[in-house]
Amino acid sequence: LGSPGFSLSRKPNPQSPISTIVYLLLAIIVLAAFFRLWHFATLPFGVWYDEAENALQTMRFVGNPPGIPPAWPIIGGSIRPPAHYLALIALAFHFFDVSVQSVRVVSVVMGLATVVAGYLVGRELFGRAMGVALAFLLAVSHWAVNVSRFGMYNASTPLFALLAAGFLLRGLRRNRHLDFALAGLSLGLGLCFYAAFQLFLGV
Repeated sequence: LGSPGFSLSRKPNPQSPISTIVYLLLAIIVLAAFFRLWHFATLPFGVWYDEAENALQTMRFVGNPPGIPPAWPIIGGSIRPPAHYLALIALAFHFFDVSVQSVRVVSVVMGLATVVAGYLVGRELFGRAMGVALAFLLAVSHWAVNVSRFGMYNASTPLFALLAAGFLLRGLRRNRHLDFALAGLSLGLGLCFYAAFQLFLGV
């Protein structure tokens, strides 16, 4: 680590002007939104059991239908959705309507945020150009698009895994407490949203 050729405090390779990177990243986000919102009302067809259960649990916790008092737990019912995720669905219900599309829009937002998180990791590892490349792959990859179009909380795993890794790498480079705090926050949120995220601790 002390050799002249390697240092944790070095900056990412400035391979492209920042303005170009910003425009490319915005274009990639628009492309990602297209893949996730195209025929949003009809694809995928119908509703999965987990999506329906997430919606029903959220309706129960916010007091809808009428007559059922609101009651927010730590985790939900049969599929055990975390309260953090149900709170996001409740927010979507508030701004849109009670529907499967409102449940799925939470995954869409997480999917778009995952694209940005991918840029962060790619930039910290290999420079800005590779950050853009990784963001593009996450925007159009089959698995990433699929996960972003279903209303299930496993969409949170790639997001918080990339955020935790990205902020940790940036903290090692810049040696700033804020980056390490954000890495820890991302790690904690990942653990709150999906039990399988525990495997990421080993990574």
